[in-house]
Amino acid sequence: MAAKYYLGVLDYLIIVLTLLISTAIGFKFKSFSQGTGKMREYFMAGKNMSLLPVIMSGTATLVSPLIIIGVPAESYKYGIQIWTMGLGMSLGMILAAYIFLPVYFQCGVCTVYEYLEMRFGRPTRYFISTMFIIQMMLWMSTVLYSPVLALSAVTDLPIEPSILVFGTICSIYCAFVSNIFYYAKRHFIMMKRFL
Repeated sequence: MAAKYYLGVLDYLIIVLTLLISTAIGFKFKSFSQGTGKMREYFMAGKNMSLLPVIMSGTATLVSPLIIIGVPAESYKYGIQIWTMGLGMSLGMILAAYIFLPVYFQCGVCTVYEYLEMRFGRPTRYFISTMFIIQMMLWMSTVLYSPVLALSAVTDLPIEPSILVFGTICSIYCAFVSNIFYYAKRHFIMMKRFL
């Protein structure tokens, strides 16, 4: 029977320090980037953001534990055809950048939901928004469960309390700390880990 290994004190210390440093960086950038507090300022970043941080932030946002944990397992079991999904996503992003975003910019809207309301009325906006919220709740539950399951495989932590702790930490972080510069930094960290 194979020996079961657990994380040591140093391992836990590194995990906690990484989370604290990331949170501190987020709070520091948040204090430097306090705007008017308006929704448009938040979504558009004052329309003065350079291209590189926006691209890196978008890339880091799309990379979830499902991709980091799931794609290697999927590739191992079924082959590398899952990478063709990346081609479709890339094409979709290019089409969105050159077809949809200029329309939103000309209409002066920040989100697709504002555009849908302007074009088709408020009921359409509410319906599409509700469908998106349901989809994100289902997706986020899977995204939250993946790292907790991986953590429970190498520690003796129970799954249910870990889900509550991780969910609370992520909610607080996303509500108060998250910003585009943090995601750009996270992009570099992820690329360094993959290489």
